[in-house]
Amino acid sequence: MADKKCEKCGNARTNTYKESLPRIVALCDTCWRNFSWARTDRSSLWEQDNSGFVTGFIAGHIPAYPDNAVYQRALGIRALFRLRAIRVRQRTSMERSFVARDGDIHLASDLLNEPYEKVKKLVLVADISPGISAMEARMEKILEEMPIYRRYLKYIVGPGVVSLAGLVGETESARNILCWRHSGKMGPKSKLFLHCEHGKGEDLADALRVSRPNERVYGIRAFPSSSNLCGFFGLGFREGGMFTSDGQKKMWYISDRPSAGEQLRTSLLRKTLIVQYLAGSFEKVPKTKRGEDTPWVQHYTDEKDLKAAQWRKEFRYTPPPVCSACIASKCKHCEGSGKWEKVREQEQGIWVCRCHQSGYWFGSPAHLRAHALRETASLFLKLYWHVARHLEGLDETPRHPLATLHLH
Repeated sequence: MADKKCEKCGNARTNTYKESLPRIVALCDTCWRNFSWARTDRSSLWEQDNSGFVTGFIAGHIPAYPDNAVYQRALGIRALFRLRAIRVRQRTSMERSFVARDGDIHLASDLLNEPYEKVKKLVLVADISPGISAMEARMEKILEEMPIYRRYLKYIVGPGVVSLAGLVGETESARNILCWRHSGKMGPKSKLFLHCEHGKGEDLADALRVSRPNERVYGIRAFPSSSNLCGFFGLGFREGGMFTSDGQKKMWYISDRPSAGEQLRTSLLRKTLIVQYLAGSFEKVPKTKRGEDTPWVQHYTDEKDLKAAQWRKEFRYTPPPVCSACIASKCKHCEGSGKWEKVREQEQGIWVCRCHQSGYWFGSPAHLRAHALRETASLFLKLYWHVARHLEGLDETPRHPLATLHLH
């Protein structure tokens, strides 16, 4: 780890690189990854002048993205979405600061002989909210140019423009390296190179240098399966042990989230976007004029009811084989198996693990809600994957009713 800052963005956390470069370069992980893609996408420029390429990239004259209009459009949406997230956090911070200093604002308004609400608006809102609204309007403008939005997403009642822009921007600006040394039922099958046995543990820059054009993919093609897309948004699962139901042994799966002290494997911004904002929007959709739930709202509510019935049947007499909260916290009391107690009041849950101060309530209304949101988000991503590939001519028309209903 070097002491000097990243030469491109100024990040203090840098590494120094020398191999195959004209000079030692200090870049953070993100800028080094972007440099590796830029060098691969513009190999002719790199071969003409190595030194000039490095200087041009650091100065911002050589972009880190390919000369592809669709990809650049998606990258623009992602940039606006992430900038908006930063501005919203700043506004929230200002609001909290304002609450803590409410007396100071009252004093200032008295001294200025101006109404309190006017001073509050000038101090708290004026400099940030217009910028947020401006970004939202521009996100929608760019979205209208994307077929996945025009022909599919805009017809789904619930998610707003910001959530959909985040989804499209994050997904369609993704880049990956594929490995084609795998076979499926229909012939050769690709996998993510850095995740499969051939590339696991490989350095991205080294892999890019030796990769072939058909192995470097962008947008929805960067996800060989819908499960890859779900993992990209932090919705993966891992095995949590075996349990017995109706005399049969079954595998119990838990959310694949980092345990205490482990490095995050995905962006919390992406996970919050797809679970809390996008799937969570279905909790707020009003009923139709005929008093019915919209299709996605119905799916969300059905999932809660079905899962409640399933868990009460499967875990009526024995608790789950593991407590996901204990695994995540690396609990020293039970080492992940859970210190379970049967819940007496059915409406409160099924089992409770007492390793935690307030208890981890399995099958509680909050747990069922969290599961339904996650499952709804996962299905939304899987259908998005199928529809996006269909619109690019890679797959047949999706058959799931929640996709065909909104695909125009």
